Order: sequence, then C-alpha cells, then structure tokens
Amino acid sequence: MPAMPCPVGGVLRIATGVVREGGAAGPSHSHAHEAPDPIGGTLEVIVSDTGCGIDPAFQERIFEPFVTTREDGTGLGLSISAEIVRKHGGTITVDSTPGAGSTFTVSLPLFPSQPQSNWDWDDRREPGPGHAQGQVPDG
Repeated sequence: MPAMPCPVGGVLRIATGVVREGGAAGPSHSHAHEAPDPIGGTLEVIVSDTGCGIDPAFQERIFEPFVTTREDGTGLGLSISAEIVRKHGGTITVDSTPGAGSTFTVSLPLFPSQPQSNWDWDDRREPGPGHAQGQVPDG
C-alpha cells in the first residue's frame, strides 16, 4: 500500500484514548512545528510527559504488539499508532529517561491539499471529549 502523506492546509484531528492529568501517563503537553517548506516538508507532533519514564531496554520494544508494562494494558495502543503513522509515510519515536518522563514525536510528510469534498469525514463536526483539532498551515 503506498504512503498517504498529510495534506498541507486543512484540519488535523488527533483522538486520544486517555489524556488526563494524574492518569496513567501523567501530565502532558503537545505542540506542532511548521516545516520551513511545507510542501514536501514534515509536520511534527510532539507529546511530552513528566511521568516515570521508560527503561532504555524496554524502549526498543515499545512499538511492538502486545508489549506493555501495565497490568491492565493490552500492548496495542503504541503498536497500532506506529502502524498508522507508517502507513502515512511517517515515523514515531520515543525519547525517555527513567524518572524524568518521555517525549513521543510523530513526523508526517506533507503534500498539497485536496478539495475537502474528497475527504471521507465531516469537517463541520466539533471535536468531542478526547479529541483535539487544529489548523495545518497552508503551503
């Protein structure tokens, strides 16, 4: 299956399973960087927390299916996320220090936008709980 890069311009929606202060992953923040040349450039979404961090030996396996340290976890969240990002021609990485938190970076290639009439989701819908919405810079 060919990569499906992100369009330049339009709306970027991010849905999260659990993002809450004091939750399993701890407090987090995120921001996006606009590439200097958006067409052919990259959009980065960076999410950091100040939680317990991830052991370096475990970081090598964190994106594999069924790998988890949580008793109630399935080990599918990060592996599914990584597969979706790869299908869009992007990468997802983790930088973590035990005791100091973790930073996950999702990098997605950009390409010229298509008319919204070709999109298969309703752009008029307001994001619900657990969803974020922001504008992707026009090229």
